[in-house]
Amino acid sequence: DYCGLCRCLGKRHGFASRFLLNYDLTFLYGLMAMNQVPEQAKKCLCPARIVCKKPCRPQNAAMEFAADITVLLSWWKIQDERKDGDFWHRVAAGAMSLLYRRAYQNAAKARPEQDALIREQLEKLDALEKQQSSSIDRTADAFAQILKGCAVWWEDAAERRAAEQVLYHIGRYIYLLDAFDDLEDDCRTDAYNPLRFR
Repeated sequence: DYCGLCRCLGKRHGFASRFLLNYDLTFLYGLMAMNQVPEQAKKCLCPARIVCKKPCRPQNAAMEFAADITVLLSWWKIQDERKDGDFWHRVAAGAMSLLYRRAYQNAAKARPEQDALIREQLEKLDALEKQQSSSIDRTADAFAQILKGCAVWWEDAAERRAAEQVLYHIGRYIYLLDAFDDLEDDCRTDAYNPLRFR
């Protein structure tokens, strides 16, 4: 699944978008593909290890959805860094914006609802950061709503409701784990972390 999603990112959004690949969205793809009959994986070239071929699942609609969400989340994270990072982070984020602008435009055109939701929730999170909010629930909720929004993939209403709950709580879990993992560094660099204000 990981290699298939990497290949899909490259085909759909250009080679550079492969560097945006992460396990969170690979998990999302795996969840979306659970009810699909698995297609036979084929061997494909790996740009990270040119000498060997990796098993890749053929590109499908679920994989394309996960690839688009990967690009959208990465884009808005880059924009946040452009706005709030230190000088060198802003410079790097500016360069990455140029690199990924077309990929973002394509993904936003394909998934306008998800793009709007991600922007809205990250703006809420940014406002909470500016307030130096100590509320773990409010900050985790803003991120969890983004993953919950991916449940639109499921057409059946009952399945969608179940997926919303699963994705929402996974989103909260990821946010809280990241906050705990980053706490020491955030204290040292005076960066926002809701756990610092508890």
